[in-house]
Amino acid sequence: MNETTDLKLISSLKRGDHEAFDALYGRYAEGLYAFVTSILKNPADAEEIVQNVFVKVWERRNTIEEKFSFKSYLFTIAYRDVITQLRKQNLLASIQINNNQELTVNDNNAELEIEFFNIDKIYHDILEKLPEKRKEIFLLSREKGLSNKEIAAQLSISVKTVENQMTATLRTFREKLSQYGILGVLFFFLFVR
Repeated sequence: MNETTDLKLISSLKRGDHEAFDALYGRYAEGLYAFVTSILKNPADAEEIVQNVFVKVWERRNTIEEKFSFKSYLFTIAYRDVITQLRKQNLLASIQINNNQELTVNDNNAELEIEFFNIDKIYHDILEKLPEKRKEIFLLSREKGLSNKEIAAQLSISVKTVENQMTATLRTFREKLSQYGILGVLFFFLFVR
């Protein structure tokens, strides 16, 4: 996804632009639906959660922080709604994250921002520790939206090298994020798509 385009759309969204909202919905709704369905295994509940996420985005449009990844922001809201749904279904009493700290689920914007900041920080910490070539390939793929073929042409390397580097990078993310439990699933889902 193109971060610059997201920033422009978010700026327009904050001014109440319905077309910007529709563009963001079109860009992210399908990925959110796949993420939620992968956890809940219930398409109807997943569809309802995706709709609720975008209702919250519209209602909170003036408080969206442009300095953070909008995609991560959406998936964090979806994750919290999934946990709420699981609790409603009595399938999950609580979620334990990092040293047995309970993640509370509510609509408190301050808590959401703290959790969101932590997700963004973990992502950047892992990214910064990648070897330079892997990092460059990953950023061209995920931040610039280039295809493997376009990356290979830009860096004067083979498409197979790009594929191998992306596979290694995604493996690194998966391994590093496994210690974060369900939040790790969220992170990995963000970067695999």
